[in-house]
Formats: sequence, C-alpha cells, structure tokens
Amino acid sequence: MTRWISLKVGWKLQDVQAGLNVCIAFLCAGGIFVLVRYCWLLAARRVTQKREVAAYRLLSLNTIGESIDVIWLLRHELFTRRYHGLLLQVVCVMLLTVATLMSGFIARFSTRYGTVVRDVEVNGTIARRNYGNLPFAEVETNLTMFNLQRAQFPQTQIPEYIPDQSEYWEYSQAQWNSSWAMDCQYNRSTPIPDPVASDDCSNFLWTQTPFVMDNWSGWDFDKDDTYYHSTWWSNDQVLADWLVFFHGVQYNDGTDDFWTDLTVQTVAYYFQGSNATVPDECDIGPGDIAAASYTSMTCRLRRSLGNRPTEDLAEWGAYPDAVDAKIQASAYLQHYANRFRRESSRKVNITIIEGEELAMFYQAYVITKDTSNAPSAHRTISVHVDVAQISLPCLIACTVAAGIVLFGLFNYWIFLFRNWSRLEKTPQSKLDWMLHTLRKESDDRPTSRPDIRKRLSSTMASGAMTSEAVPLTKVATDQKGDRISIQSTPSSTFSSMPTPELPYGDDGFETPILGANFSPGRAPTNTWFPQQYERVSPYARQNSWNAGSRNGDYNPVQQQSPYNWQSMGVGTHHIDTAYDRGKV
Repeated sequence: MTRWISLKVGWKLQDVQAGLNVCIAFLCAGGIFVLVRYCWLLAARRVTQKREVAAYRLLSLNTIGESIDVIWLLRHELFTRRYHGLLLQVVCVMLLTVATLMSGFIARFSTRYGTVVRDVEVNGTIARRNYGNLPFAEVETNLTMFNLQRAQFPQTQIPEYIPDQSEYWEYSQAQWNSSWAMDCQYNRSTPIPDPVASDDCSNFLWTQTPFVMDNWSGWDFDKDDTYYHSTWWSNDQVLADWLVFFHGVQYNDGTDDFWTDLTVQTVAYYFQGSNATVPDECDIGPGDIAAASYTSMTCRLRRSLGNRPTEDLAEWGAYPDAVDAKIQASAYLQHYANRFRRESSRKVNITIIEGEELAMFYQAYVITKDTSNAPSAHRTISVHVDVAQISLPCLIACTVAAGIVLFGLFNYWIFLFRNWSRLEKTPQSKLDWMLHTLRKESDDRPTSRPDIRKRLSSTMASGAMTSEAVPLTKVATDQKGDRISIQSTPSSTFSSMPTPELPYGDDGFETPILGANFSPGRAPTNTWFPQQYERVSPYARQNSWNAGSRNGDYNPVQQQSPYNWQSMGVGTHHIDTAYDRGKV
C-alpha cells in the first residue's frame, strides 16, 4: 500500500504545507482543551452527585506556563498517585505545545511533490513517409529511446506518433493505433569459438573474418552496404577492440510504394584482445583474436492497411521499409561508438548490447526520422502530472485527532447542557477560580449578578431595602482545606440594616472606607465601589440629607441616614455585606 496520498491536481505544495500547519496547530489547541475539560468533567460528575471532591481535581491546565507553575508548586509530589490527573495534564499540555511549535517541520516532511497518471491532451508529431534515413540525429534518437523505455512502450509495434520530448507520458494500449506490428526474436550474447583473422584482405570482414558468415542470415545482400564498424587501436599498429554492426532488410510482400511485409535483422559483433599487427593493405592483420561474440535481433514487420485511402497510406505512417540499410547500421554505430571507445581505452569490460535493446533502438530511430519534418498534432494520452501529496500516516493521525477532539467537545457540551444548573457555580478556568475566590470572601455574595441588580434597582427606587432573600454560594472546607462542597443557600435579608458608624479623622471628617477617596460633597473615586454616596462631617451630622436628591445636595432641614444611596448594583450589596461581617 502506498504511503502517500495524492491531492487535487493544481494544488501548490506550499499552500498544502501552510494549510497542514494551521490544522496541526488547531488540533493541538483543541486537544489541550478537550483533555483538561475531560479531567474537569470527571471531577464535576461527583459535584453533580452532591459528593465531596478534592479542589485540585477541578484544576484545569491550559498552557505550558500553568504546567510549569504546578510542577514548581508540587515538585516531587506531582508524581504521586494522588496527583496523577494533574501529571497527565502537565505531560499532555507540554507535548501538544511542542507539537504546535513543530507544526511547520511536521508539515514540511509530511508533504511532497509526486506524480499521478491522467489522460491529458498533449502536443506531438505524426509520422510521415518521406525520409528514407536520417543520419547524425543521435541526440533526438537518444531522447526518443529514453521516452519509449520510460513509457514502457511494447516492442510489438512501431510507433506512428510521438509526444513532445518534454512530456512524461505512459503507454496505454487503447490510445495507440499503429499500423506496423513487430514480431521479434532475439539472440543474447553468444561467443564465437576459435576466432582467427585471415590474411585475405580482398573483401574486408567477409574474407578476413570468415566466422562472421557462419552467423549471418545468408540473405543475398550487397555485402558492402550492410555493415558499419568502429575500431580502437592500442597504438599505431596493433588493433585492441572492434565493434561491428550489420543491418539488413528483406522484403516479403508488397510493391515499391506499399510494402506490407518485411524482415529486418541487426547483428552486433564484438572482437576483443587482438594483438595482430595491421598491414597497410588490410583493416586487421592475420592472427588469433582473444574473444569474439555477437548479439542479434530479427523482426518481422507487417502493415495493416485497414480502410485508409491510398493517398494516406503513401503519405502518412511509419517508414521502416527504407532501402538504404547501410545508413541504418551507421545509426547504431553513432549511438554506441562513444561508450565503446571509452570502455576500450580504459581496458574495462565492453558493454554488451542485447537483442531487446537493438529492437528498442530500431523503434526509436524509425519514429525519429519519420517525424523530423512532419506537422504537429494533439492527442489525448496518459501523462504523469505533478501533484502535491500528503503522507498517509500523517493524514491518519490528523483524522484520528480531529475525531477525538470533536467527540470530546460533543461529550463536554452534552454534559454541561444536562447539568448546567448544578455546575454553574463550579469553577473551570482560571477566571472561574478567581471569581470563586471572590465569592468565598463573602458568604452573602449573590451568584447571579443580573438578579442582584434587578432586585437592588427595585429596592433603591422605593427608597428602602426589601426582605427578599438572595441565593448565595456556600463553600465548606475540611480540616486540610483542600476539599470543597458547593451549594446554594438563602442569604440574610436586607431589611432594617443598621447604618455603620465610622471613626472620625483629624480633619473632622470620617475616614475612607476600604481605600476609597472621599471629599465633602463628592462621590468616592475608587472604581471598586460603583455606588455613590457622600460623607459628612460630625458638625453636619446634626442636620440631615435629602434622600430623594440624586446629586447629594445637602439639606439642613431633614434628619436622615449619613449615607445618600444614589445608585444600585453589586457594589452596594458588597458594602452592606462587608459591614454585616464586621469588616468595615
């Protein structure tokens, strides 16, 4: 199974990496949230059952800084069984935080460029029957041969269309309709026993190396026009190695214009290790040859005419039935001569060209010469297209993580929805713990700010406190101070609350309350006290305040409380509660 999943064609790799980076960061953040809320949920279930729960079990660690604080506070006690839940949060928060920081590297090595095969319309060239042979086209032939081999083009036909050399295409049988079929037989490297060079120089290889005739087909060719050779000399007089190509064509059926059945044969001979001195009138001197071998391919070509018009058959299609066999032999030599001479000069083993490679070169040579001066055409073929790919393990990990996060969120919200009335006063985050601490400072503090404001608003409007009870949060702790039970209890009433007596200062005025700054005839400036009231001197206490005035104007006629309540809210209740507890 492949380890890479191909994405949509056209997506850029850098865009995929950026998106994966963001996804990993979100998954890590969601994982931290789900983990700490799951640990809190385990403790909150005990709260819903009205059971005592350790305070630290309700603690949620959301950042690596909070985790370090817990480690610094508990130290080695963190590794005890009692705090295993906190230890789990610390480890997971740190790991997920590090994963978030490393998300860029994860995205970098989890994606890459790959290729997929798609049917794409490409530009190419159609074969045309107007060139018998094309000498000196080594580069084009080499590129065509490489593309045919990479595309796994079969050696059962001669191609009559070739895509542009820049395309990375792949052979598909349904997309090709060549008219020339090939049926080839191959001879692998076969040694020639007892090779001896003759001193008869009358007809070059045919008389100097008579053993070559024993391995030739015996066709009635013009022997001077069927071969081409390359040699390497160890010095001016001694022949080291020799590479010879023979190529012949035999016509079986057809006419000069429409050959439909022919046989082609190519033989490659290797003569190695000759120490014979070469006379001036001969190409090779008489004597023993250290080693000789040959490889060959013999292919029968048949053309299917079909229902094509005669003019099309004469104009278009592959042209393997070229007459000049010697130039085709020279094309082989031009392609392989450089490698042969390099290996011979370095005195290393000569690379043997097997029969299958000879047939592949023949395919490439024919289609190269037949498309050298032909019009271009568009066809839909299978092409390798570059696409962005993502690692399968990374994709699985992200999918599993996303599923866990979604399931955890769903479970968390369902639990809150069912138990919200019983968990409204149970702290979750750091902000909840801060508010819980403030509530703990006052047993009479209301749990619902909107309700308090509403009740105090109606009370202040009428000018007197009501006796309606306000639900408060009661917090009970054990001897160790680390277990709590959270419940709602009715508060005391606000009716008949006595006016606090404040001590006098040196300036003749009453001292400030809890750090609030006062001046005669002005409201306090401390923002912790949203209520507005005025403070009077002991000399003005004999007089009275106008309780109905909103701006606190002094009224020397009426005797009222020294406090003129002008606003309502939580702050008002806070002062009354503080006084009730004896803290003012």
